[in-house]
Amino acid sequence: MIVGNADRGDRLRVKLVDGWEEDGNWGGYLQITRGEYKGYYLDSKDGWVHPYSSKYDPITFVDKGDWYEIRQTRDLNGSALITEGTTLRFRPVTPGHWHILDS
Repeated sequence: MIVGNADRGDRLRVKLVDGWEEDGNWGGYLQITRGEYKGYYLDSKDGWVHPYSSKYDPITFVDKGDWYEIRQTRDLNGSALITEGTTLRFRPVTPGHWHILDS
């Protein structure tokens, strides 16, 4: 899967691990599939997204039609994934608009 910012066209290649679907939403853990951190998981302990060798919190994808909200944890009220400058961050703010492409 390719996660891309709808506004800027940025892309990150990840795969969904230990996926689930519930009430029309879906999610799991995001594992990096290319580059220096291949096999690591995207996660955040302090809001800033980093590659970790272990998985911690699942990610929820909320379908908004042409785009998705991406939230930390299985809670729809979890912090939203946004870009802050050039860095990914989970914050309790207005969600970013993300495109998900199957690869």
